[in-house]
Amino acid sequence: MSPELITAVKQRIIAGQSKDVIKAEVLAMGYSEAIFESVFTLAQHDLEKGIEAPIVSGDLPSAFDLLERSLAFVWKRIDIVVFILVPALLFFFCTYAGEKMTEPKSLAYAIDGVTAIVFIVYIGALFTVMYLASSHEQTPTYKEGFAWTKTHILPLLFVSALVFLVVVAGFVLFIIPGLILGITLYFAQYALIIEDQRGMNALTRSRALVKGRFWEIALKLFALIVYIWAPIFVAMIVVVMVAETQPALMKFALAGEVALEVVSAFTMVVVLHAMAHLYRALTVGRPLPVERVSGGMYWFLALLGVVAAIGLVLAVVFFKAPLSDSVMLDNTALQSEIQSSGISAKLYAREHQGSFEGVCDVLKARVTSAESVECNDNETAWAISGLAGESRWCADTNTVGKHIKTELKERVTCFPLPDKSVGAEERDNSGATSEAEVPVDAEKTPETGQ
Repeated sequence: MSPELITAVKQRIIAGQSKDVIKAEVLAMGYSEAIFESVFTLAQHDLEKGIEAPIVSGDLPSAFDLLERSLAFVWKRIDIVVFILVPALLFFFCTYAGEKMTEPKSLAYAIDGVTAIVFIVYIGALFTVMYLASSHEQTPTYKEGFAWTKTHILPLLFVSALVFLVVVAGFVLFIIPGLILGITLYFAQYALIIEDQRGMNALTRSRALVKGRFWEIALKLFALIVYIWAPIFVAMIVVVMVAETQPALMKFALAGEVALEVVSAFTMVVVLHAMAHLYRALTVGRPLPVERVSGGMYWFLALLGVVAAIGLVLAVVFFKAPLSDSVMLDNTALQSEIQSSGISAKLYAREHQGSFEGVCDVLKARVTSAESVECNDNETAWAISGLAGESRWCADTNTVGKHIKTELKERVTCFPLPDKSVGAEERDNSGATSEAEVPVDAEKTPETGQ
């Protein structure tokens, strides 16, 4: 009986493959069913006696192979993409509505409440998709996925929180440790999903599998990111460049953001499946340890991460008020967006026979860093104003960009023009005559008439 064949079967049993899958692979090698049954029995007998398969360092699948395999899976199970896309889009539109509808307050609070509920649904759907995409054999049914999520959502949240806190602590320690820890603990969630390793065991299992292959895994992760996102990034740059030269296309900005959500859902399932496959390849010849591996260092780093997170929250709470004025007045993002409105308005007028009517639809879509935007236009003039905190910036037909104090209301200029109506309004409100109302003759002295 071939020792190599027995070792190979033991490795696959340890990796969690079923008997049918192993049998199909052995028969494909040319062995008979009788030989397989004998080898499988011997392999099980050795494992029961504690004679484990030797640790091997076989070649891991390349990033391209992972991508190719996962794309084939996703094309067959596009329904999984739709399953995660629906709550993702709901969360996106709830967030979008919350940004646009700030009044009345009751409506804003209702939208915030719905957004929170949708976010919880999204997290549940995400964990279910992780389980479905990580399946080694036939994809489980949605009923099985829901059942798994119901019993594992808290352990998975706990493992995710542990990894997050440890990595945050690593970044606090001069960034590089954070990058190293991020890769070392990358497979902790898969350790829970595939091998049911919970809590700190999931982190130490990930560390054990990455040990000795750190740079190989890091390069595969980087290559996979490049393969997936490089073409998407190039496409986004092209779209932005076209939109910059064709301001009328800015009306489709929302459609572009929705398309990005679709792409993100698709790539998410691809990556989840690819990393699950890579995880299983890492486990070949590396069985679970009989004794629990200590994770004391990670507990310390997680505690440090908690302290760092609390410190950040306190810094925001205690320093937000005194810093808000200077930060808002120096809001370069809003200032830049407002100041660039003039170029977009001129391009718009060239395409509309010199008229600015309707230009606000284009300009408002470009101002994304403001809490609220006011814009008015007619055939000959326009004005736009954006508010962020206490900082309000304005641009109009003749003004590149100025910091103003008042709302734009119905004006097509950043600053109100002096007229009699202004004086009348001030007189009605204060009971006194304003300077704008004083007749020229009233400035002559009674004695000289001059």
